[in-house]
Amino acid sequence: MKRTAPEVIDGSTLEGGGQVVRMACSLALGSVSLIKIRAGREKGGLKAQHLAALRLVSDIRCATLSGDAVGSTEVHIEIPFENIPPLKSEYIVDAGTAGATTLILQAALPALARRIVP
Repeated sequence: MKRTAPEVIDGSTLEGGGQVVRMACSLALGSVSLIKIRAGREKGGLKAQHLAALRLVSDIRCATLSGDAVGSTEVHIEIPFENIPPLKSEYIVDAGTAGATTLILQAALPALARRIVP
C-alpha cells in the first residue's frame, strides 16, 4: 500500500474529549496526526489514561508514536503496512487510575481487531 500524507484529525471535534484520541489512533490506517487534543476541556492535552491508551494501541499496531507526553496537544502515529511481527501473547498497561480501565480497553479492542483482520 502506498504511503500518503498523514490524516489530520482535530481533537476538538464534538465535545473535544478523549474519545476522538482513543478511536482515531485505534482505527487508523497509515499515518495520523491528532491536533488540538482535548481542546474542548478546561485542562486540555493528554492525561495519563489517554497516554496509556495511545501507547498500548501503538504497541498492538507496531506503530511509531511521537508527541506522546502528558499535556501534549498534538501526537502523530505511523502504522506500518508490512513486516509486522505476530501479536504478543500479552500486553501490559498501567494508567495509574482504575477509572480509566474500560476506556483503555475501548481503544485496545479495535486495534486488536485491525491486527487480526487487516
